[in-house]
Amino acid sequence: MNAKRERFAGYLRESRIIVAPGVCDCIGASLVEDTGYEAVYITGFGTAASLIGKPDLGFLSLNEALYQAGRIDTATSLPVVADAEAGFGNALSTMRTVSEYEKIGITAIHIEDQINPKRWKPDGTPQVVAMEEHADKIRAAVQARKDPNFLIIGRTDAMQRHGLAEAIRRANAYLEAGADLHFIHGIGNSDDLEQVAREMEAPGVVNYSTILESGNKPVPISKLENMGYKLVIFPTELLLSVSKTMKDFLIHLKKNGSVEGWQEMLMSIAEFKKLFKWSDYCDLEKKWLPDKEEIEQL
Repeated sequence: MNAKRERFAGYLRESRIIVAPGVCDCIGASLVEDTGYEAVYITGFGTAASLIGKPDLGFLSLNEALYQAGRIDTATSLPVVADAEAGFGNALSTMRTVSEYEKIGITAIHIEDQINPKRWKPDGTPQVVAMEEHADKIRAAVQARKDPNFLIIGRTDAMQRHGLAEAIRRANAYLEAGADLHFIHGIGNSDDLEQVAREMEAPGVVNYSTILESGNKPVPISKLENMGYKLVIFPTELLLSVSKTMKDFLIHLKKNGSVEGWQEMLMSIAEFKKLFKWSDYCDLEKKWLPDKEEIEQL
């Protein structure tokens, strides 16, 4: 039994939406929990950038993704939803991907219908496989899981290239194949979100980053909840926030030759230590590790 999955499954049965900020490391996950959220989302976009210094264009391997996901899951008591790319291969590879993510304790993964490896040519939008090919991949994923509370989210990236109607058709096919939630990637406005909510029978996932990237007015989370969506993820907002802050600090330091005037922007070292239970480990150190005098007597 996995307590995180049990808890997340309970959330989905409630008539409300779950907000899952996106992270790519243990610091982000710890902050999400410390500020009172109920779930964490692991962004593939951010993991590729932070872990291997590459864009999210298929460079991240399954082992690298698992390495980071396992550590993030260990760092938080919250349920963790992870980006599992296109399953890191074909349907058989996806079965292994499901088994590996389930073994390390992840609560849910989404599997996209982009081709593998990714390709965005010729028009700068993601290319997708045939709908039935990905539906078979979802069926294989469902067969591979052992815990029914380990959720599989069927994601389609067809909207940008083929339009919303095709994306809805695909999302429904992936639900019929056994996906627990649908995820239409690329929606950037309230009207399209409302259309999806009307035409889909099962609950879905909203990627809030694509709303912001589209330049449209932000949609209140309460409105998404009223539409019937069950999970809203914020994949890039923490990453972009901290990246801007780090760059601004570096510019300030280079320009002024001093950190003067920046101190109020910093989290205190005491607060940062508290986030990672520094004092608890110091107490354990006192209990279990000999002090210098004891060592010298040995």
